[in-house]
Amino acid sequence: MMLFGKRLGQTQAGLVGLDIGSSSVKLVRLDKNSKGWSASTAAYAVIESSQDQTLRDENTVRAIQKCFHDTGTTGLRSAVCSISGQDVAVRGFSFPTLPDEAIEQAVKLEAQQLSALDPNHSVVDYQLLQDVGTPAEPARQGRKGYLVIGLEDAIQRKIRTAQQAQVKPVLMDVNSLAILNCLGQLPENQGADTFAALDVGYTVSTLTILGKDGVPFVRNLSGTAQQILTMISVKMQTSVAEVRKNLSQENKASDSALEVELKNSCGKLTGDVLETLRFYSLQPNTERVCRLYLCGGFALYQPFVRLMQQALPIPVNVFNPLDVISCPPDSPTRKTFEQFGPAMSVAAGLAMRSLQ
Repeated sequence: MMLFGKRLGQTQAGLVGLDIGSSSVKLVRLDKNSKGWSASTAAYAVIESSQDQTLRDENTVRAIQKCFHDTGTTGLRSAVCSISGQDVAVRGFSFPTLPDEAIEQAVKLEAQQLSALDPNHSVVDYQLLQDVGTPAEPARQGRKGYLVIGLEDAIQRKIRTAQQAQVKPVLMDVNSLAILNCLGQLPENQGADTFAALDVGYTVSTLTILGKDGVPFVRNLSGTAQQILTMISVKMQTSVAEVRKNLSQENKASDSALEVELKNSCGKLTGDVLETLRFYSLQPNTERVCRLYLCGGFALYQPFVRLMQQALPIPVNVFNPLDVISCPPDSPTRKTFEQFGPAMSVAAGLAMRSLQ
């Protein structure tokens, strides 16, 4: 049965996290022992671009197969997959004290009120958190948690793509929650501080905030890697491939024409991030976000990292799953994380999920 991952921090060793994106596929297999997480395999494969949807789907399947081939995975291919962007919504809820048998119906009613997605054509799942209130204040007691609504069509498309590559999806998750699952392993994020993750992908950019109440706040933003790269290429009259190449060169001067165009092209994205941080801080029972982590393929570009660090009023750091998992030195797995680390965050978080 396909369900969303329900609890931040659920773990079960040995699962493969498979992040099937729009421009690349990432695969991570983790193991856990008394010392923490270790990565046994990791792979990254580019999806060859095409204007033809059928050909693009075939290229995606080939990229998935390449990841499994490169990691030497044989036999049954089971994986935790995910959806993101407009195909999924994550919302918090708070109910008066209800019996357990009434919670599911209450969640379905809440989903109809809180999301623009049609619950009749979606999968709705939820996670209950700690009770609200104390025995000394029974009037404040209640049930708090968050719900996830994912479009059935999007889930089925992801399942079909995986199956065409001879992969069995054993659980369907959400990119933003997978990233929080991974970031939650950092010691500084295991206290009461509120932190955020900005995941800038090729076609989806998402800001996810986790406060001390344990309820994730997720917002899709304007300004994806595809849009930013295209805007820069038009302004500088060059190809997107050339823009990528130049952004990856760390020796570019901070006042270069490229960085000027990068700042202009990221204006909507940075504005959305600032607006979301302000909005979150004004909500009841929330705290100011203390730090932000950059994830996704665009976080590999140092000019973009510097731009975010200058534009945002809180500490901004690039997140690499190597910060929370171990890898043998000089191993192919470590080299994959060193080269593509921020882009591997979703896959690593998916590999930390549990089927229980």
